[in-house]
Amino acid sequence: MKTRHALLNILISAGLTASAYAQESKGPLPDQRIVRELLSITAKVLSIDIATRELTLKGPMGNLVTVVAGDQVKSLNEIRHGDEVTVKYYIGIAAELRPPTLEEQKQPFVILNAKETSTNGTTPAGAAAHGARVVRVVTTVEALDRLTQTATLKGPRGHYLTVRVKDPSLLEKSRLGDTVLVTCAEALAISVEKVKARE
Repeated sequence: MKTRHALLNILISAGLTASAYAQESKGPLPDQRIVRELLSITAKVLSIDIATRELTLKGPMGNLVTVVAGDQVKSLNEIRHGDEVTVKYYIGIAAELRPPTLEEQKQPFVILNAKETSTNGTTPAGAAAHGARVVRVVTTVEALDRLTQTATLKGPRGHYLTVRVKDPSLLEKSRLGDTVLVTCAEALAISVEKVKARE
């Protein structure tokens, strides 16, 4: 009960609403435990790209997040800029967070194949299981939350990404405004529903 209460407090402080849960399963490496989290946010749609199925949302605390709508989201064509929506999505787990090399800076956004791994030999948790693309992105650090072990990053296309890191020491090495490379699963939305207007 205390654990659930603590988790809800963390989500509220991050500007998220509704519920979240964590699941553990075997990772790509022997004896490695991975955690993947399903979050829910009620937010305003700032932009929507039907071709790429990407939505950029602004939460109640001003927090920005970009998610990719999964195939199970059938009502994407009904969503418009300015709509208030409730989105359930899987948060990405960062396999690495470090300064980019010169070569990586030349290719700031790379979609990795499911079998590809980061330089430390791991693949972001739960990516393939939920259909999220695994990406390697050169980003700018916009926010750091050491309590929840999350970083909010801004990618080269202006989209925002909030990721959890498995190793808290990675956050200690980063500062606001730093340019960092992150390998993670994109935030994958499994449902997008319009919020009914209050009468």
